[in-house]
Amino acid sequence: MASSETSSLRRGSGSTTSTQFSSSAKRISSNSFTGTKAITKSILETGWTCSHGHQRDGYGWSKSVPTLLNWQLRQLEVWDATVTTNPELQDRWGDDAARFAYTVVKTGSRGARASRLFPHIDPDDLDLSEELLRKLGVKAVNSFDATEAAWHLHRLLEVLAVDGPNEEPVALDIPDDRDNDWNAAYTALLEPILRQLPAEDPAAEDVDLPFLSHLPIKRSGEWQVASLEWLAENADKGRYYEDQSPKPWERRAVEQGGHWLLPRTASGPFTRLTNALGIARVDASKPIFEADELTFTDESVAEFRSALRDRMVLLVASLEQRSEDRIREFADDLDAAIAELRVAEQFPEVIEDDLDAPKSGLYAPRSGEEAFVFNSAAFDDGLTLDGLANAVSLLAEQPTTIATFREALDGDLSPAELTKRWQRRTFPVDDVARILGTRRRRDLRQRLDAVVTLIERFDGTIAPTVDEVVEAIEREEDIAVQDFKRALCGDEATTLDETSAQGAFVCDVRDSLPQELRFVLDRLFGEDRRPWREIILESESRRESDVIDWLAKNARALDATACFPQSVRSAYGRVLAVMNVWDRTETTELNDIDVWRSRLRALSTESHVEWVDRLPDRLQNEDADGELLFYYSPEDRFRSQVVTPFLEGLFGAIASETANLETMLRRYILEGELPEDEATVSAADHQDGALADLQSAAMSGQKFSTESLLDAGFEVQNASTRTTGSGGGGGGGSTQYRGRGQQGEAATLVAILDDAAAWLDDQPIGMIRTVCSTFRALHDDQQNGDHNWHLDRVWDQELLPLLSGGGLTRESIVDWRDHLGDGRLRDHPLVRLCNVTLEQGPGFDVIDPFGPLSGPRREFDINQFVPVEVKAVGGRSPPFHFRLTTNEYRRCKAFLRGDRSYVIRLVHVPEPGTPNWASETRFVSEIVLEDVSDADAESLVRGDPFEEVVKGGYMNMSIDQ
Repeated sequence: MASSETSSLRRGSGSTTSTQFSSSAKRISSNSFTGTKAITKSILETGWTCSHGHQRDGYGWSKSVPTLLNWQLRQLEVWDATVTTNPELQDRWGDDAARFAYTVVKTGSRGARASRLFPHIDPDDLDLSEELLRKLGVKAVNSFDATEAAWHLHRLLEVLAVDGPNEEPVALDIPDDRDNDWNAAYTALLEPILRQLPAEDPAAEDVDLPFLSHLPIKRSGEWQVASLEWLAENADKGRYYEDQSPKPWERRAVEQGGHWLLPRTASGPFTRLTNALGIARVDASKPIFEADELTFTDESVAEFRSALRDRMVLLVASLEQRSEDRIREFADDLDAAIAELRVAEQFPEVIEDDLDAPKSGLYAPRSGEEAFVFNSAAFDDGLTLDGLANAVSLLAEQPTTIATFREALDGDLSPAELTKRWQRRTFPVDDVARILGTRRRRDLRQRLDAVVTLIERFDGTIAPTVDEVVEAIEREEDIAVQDFKRALCGDEATTLDETSAQGAFVCDVRDSLPQELRFVLDRLFGEDRRPWREIILESESRRESDVIDWLAKNARALDATACFPQSVRSAYGRVLAVMNVWDRTETTELNDIDVWRSRLRALSTESHVEWVDRLPDRLQNEDADGELLFYYSPEDRFRSQVVTPFLEGLFGAIASETANLETMLRRYILEGELPEDEATVSAADHQDGALADLQSAAMSGQKFSTESLLDAGFEVQNASTRTTGSGGGGGGGSTQYRGRGQQGEAATLVAILDDAAAWLDDQPIGMIRTVCSTFRALHDDQQNGDHNWHLDRVWDQELLPLLSGGGLTRESIVDWRDHLGDGRLRDHPLVRLCNVTLEQGPGFDVIDPFGPLSGPRREFDINQFVPVEVKAVGGRSPPFHFRLTTNEYRRCKAFLRGDRSYVIRLVHVPEPGTPNWASETRFVSEIVLEDVSDADAESLVRGDPFEEVVKGGYMNMSIDQ
């Protein structure tokens, strides 16, 4: 191999002196040189070529490299008339200030500019083409590749280092007023290096790039430079922040732990570098007191609660959020925190050290909840509203906004004055007011409707209609809502006019509702935010069954769905069925699995279960709080207090030695699965087995991201490649029999989980809220169209409670392998949200939040979600054969009519019984349908409409090329 251009230079090099090079360079720098295109195409670039053993010339190259002359021109100290260097750095750059070796192109005219730290050229002031400058290595900092970035970073660190750089860390001397330029340079120079590192499992050796020997770090808040060797040896003491703007408690964790920092870049896959170097993320949580850590006073906070609610719009608008989901979420958080506001005598000293403004903070009234608390000891002249600014900033996890929150809580300014001020400062006050106002009216209407139905149970009457009340309130100021709610709770200090619609409504409600049930009003409209279960228990009402039944029937309107998990009611019905078999069958026959199977089929439909059912004495648990089924939810409580003791009693009585029988009955009770016979395995069993295999492989280190499972020959198919018919032999073949299809579905789900982990790991820590709100928006999207992402009962009974109950967390996704522990992959929250395979009706298998495999798969936006029908095929190259059912096709068209894409994903799954089948599973092809017209969905069939062609409920499909 040889460089043809360099060879010619070598042949003529005897007559080309350094003086001549210098003369040529000076002519270029003095703008007297013409014909730059000729220069760039002749003497400045060459390439490597190979004759492959043949003695002839003429082979070209695909990638150019600088010629020897080019390198010499860069190193000559003749560019001083062309290059500008910051006066504070002129001496430090030395001779390089007159060379092109490290010179960059000036970019921008305002704000932070990385170019100001380097010798730089302003192309607008020169007659040199950008192409010529680029050929000479003079580029904008943000256009470097990894090698160029490392080359410039190394020299910049030499220039800024006080002494060195050496193997041990030494300080960087960044010129005054150039911190922003340095931060811009830090990101611009590191980002191409970050992108050069492997996306999966980067290791220390991957950081061994040309010219990269040192990296900037921070110690005790000061910038330093350290060698890669030192970083490796001290990785255990290194940390990085989740965001560029760390929280006070994160900074304090670094200070107290004596850690050094690898500062986070403003952009780029930063965690690739931290993973490669073995540097851990700062693990610190905002300070939240446990209730038993504090001593509360009896000081009234009613006025503060009222003032906080009056300023709710201002506080939410202070976040400067435009997302409706984020606005609603923070408003909900605020409402809950305000309702539980308390006053503590003082904060523990160890915690006060963690708070910048200890006049207020957060405490947990119950596990997983956050509420405001005053620190009475921090006030000299009584509590003040603006003293809660710190608590609000902690709740929002935006400590830098504390000054804005303090202003919004300034008691000397009215909400009206602050609203005008916020509008002048372009805070989204009007948007927040509109969003919260719409939600407030909807919630109020739903709760009033529910109250009316409760009163009707006791033959009470309400004269004004709910519509009349809501319309009357809307005509008045915001304070009217609070007055109305306080009046419903029995507060006589309100200014409510008893002759108005809302006044008459309050009188009728309080006259008609039994005194012992007034707690319902406090829970719906007052300050009581305790769980319904706890409130009903403490009421000791004789009418608890009426309240529970009413609550169950209005669970969604009253935000009480978590109290009534369908899984508990269904499992209780199956417990009764098992108990019936036990009671109605000879004990000698109860060791026979076939007897249980046949008897349960006969008896399992006899029991109709309600939440107010009283458990039989033999099922009641002495540790339970009540006798009704309602008190035995959620599922964990039902399992421990009912299922486990019941089965222990059963198998003690029949003295069964059949382990399979106990497993079968436990699974039947908890999951409702009863195999037809011992040899029959359900689709759920197949999928469980496939997910278990993948979980085992994942725990052993195997990766399942889309990138790792994408076949080299993967391609998106179009309409012309799809044909209907009986299918044929050869090629991909068909694998539509049970088992392999579930393996393909399982691989798709785990790939989504791995993709989500990698994506979320590189996002701000609060992004998990967006993930949850996006799935909730998916439920809302379903309500407005003809397509179903999940069955309604699955949303209501399983997924919405999961999203509202905090089951889906950042850690559960990013560290999903550790999160699972001894649990099952099928029960992982994100898998449950994306898995539609076992639901009859939606017409597809999996929800892919990242869209088709051919897309960028870098965002988590509702418009990118797609339904995916997974089809297992037996080969990696066409023809592929698969089957499409009538329901799948019809549901596909429903999605397309709703402007949603529909994806058919073909997954190669190896032969049954293949050891480590997961390692051979690949995504081989995909059909992305976007239009219901003849050009797309209808082209799945030829000739007659699909519904007339289908026989037996499905059709065979082929991809022939």
